[in-house]
Amino acid sequence: KKKKKNMSLELGLQLEEVDKCIFRAPFSHLWKPFGARAVFGGQVIGQALVAAQKTVGSDYRLHSLHSYFLLPGQPDADIVYLVEVLRNGKSFATRAVRAQQQGKTLYHCEVSFHRSEDGLVALQSPMPKAPDPETLVDYQVHVGKFIDHLPEKHRAALQRWLVQEIPLNVRYCTPRNLMNPKPLEPRQLVWMKAAKKLGDDPAMHRCVAAYLSDYALLWTALNPFPDVRPVMMASLDHSMWFHADFRADDWMLYEIDCPHFSGNRALCFGKLFRADGTHVASVAQEGVIRVTSRL
Repeated sequence: KKKKKNMSLELGLQLEEVDKCIFRAPFSHLWKPFGARAVFGGQVIGQALVAAQKTVGSDYRLHSLHSYFLLPGQPDADIVYLVEVLRNGKSFATRAVRAQQQGKTLYHCEVSFHRSEDGLVALQSPMPKAPDPETLVDYQVHVGKFIDHLPEKHRAALQRWLVQEIPLNVRYCTPRNLMNPKPLEPRQLVWMKAAKKLGDDPAMHRCVAAYLSDYALLWTALNPFPDVRPVMMASLDHSMWFHADFRADDWMLYEIDCPHFSGNRALCFGKLFRADGTHVASVAQEGVIRVTSRL
């Protein structure tokens, strides 16, 4: 089998065209975060969008996606993306994409593209106030401060998590005190961007943002509950709307809130802002979260 390569977001979104509307993501490009049960869901979303984008003209911009996660993706087998052309219109084009692994469908989405238009009116949500990302530290650095205070049995696992290569930079505006966690509002502000410089294709930046958008969403639902820990956490569905252009390798502020969590299902919403305050994308996701007591 091929050796896993050092991961970058662009490498993780590269697909091989197998046939018309059929694309393959080699397993060597898949990222399974340390401790996770499956390939990172955001990567599957991003790869599906890359596959769909390859079947439309460059004058069509991705503007929305609606999707379901059906099975966990495994990191030791290729994923194949099957694109169905649903519509090619003068203003909009629509695609359906199925992600399959070893004959089973893992993920399904419908994606819509739009030829840009100038409108007479516009409005947007204001960006919330947040500290400058350059005054904050990467989340791995923050977690590393606590490693010497943990019981010996937890240190080895945390050390492996700290040294894993993560293809995104993440900085929480109010990171939790891991040694003395307190209940927090089910809301958080997170700065994020691709860890490595990307090319200049706007379509790739939208696919990368979809990749990033799956990070930190469901964890927001656990903010009010410091006395529990998740034993299972998985995305069930994911929707996203794109409003303006941006660079995913520049800092973007992710405003996340969880208005409802019950029956082991959490509903979370997110807004992505460029650093200049432009609201560039909106996100909605429901996920399953099963927890156990830390006590």
